[in-house]
Amino acid sequence: MYVRKNIGKVYIDQYRVAASNTLPAGAGHLAILGDPHYGFKIKNMRIAAGGDDKYNKIVTDGKFITHGILFDVNSSVIKPESMGTLNEIARLMKDHGDLKFEIDGHTDSDGDDAANMKLSLERACAVKTALAGMGIAGSRLSTKGLGETKPIDKNNTAEGKANNRRVEFIKL
Repeated sequence: MYVRKNIGKVYIDQYRVAASNTLPAGAGHLAILGDPHYGFKIKNMRIAAGGDDKYNKIVTDGKFITHGILFDVNSSVIKPESMGTLNEIARLMKDHGDLKFEIDGHTDSDGDDAANMKLSLERACAVKTALAGMGIAGSRLSTKGLGETKPIDKNNTAEGKANNRRVEFIKL
């Protein structure tokens, strides 16, 4: 689900199933209705704080971290649900033509160190390829794989491991 100001969109996998540009301002709750006879099941849903301003993050911190670019286990194929994040980054780069980034791929500590290093680089390269396919010049992007060498959380819980699996955009 995507909500910004009065615009709302709902996606299931890569397919948009609902859109509105007339959401009321200041809504304080979310209701999901279904047929009580059949019910429904929601899984793999994450509710996050309101969208951050990535450009201000870049200006103040020189980088931003995203957990919104997802991959299957031991794969560098980008999952369809990552398109919202990739579109946002492409839009940011189109709006600010001077921005150049180093794309850093990170993994959790599961598996072989060398394999994680290789996988993290492959994932960073996949992100670069995706952004290039969205019209961002490859010369504005470089890649680096850091594997499990720079964790931002502990690797002893599922949540910690998920937090360590990330893509960082470092301003060049």
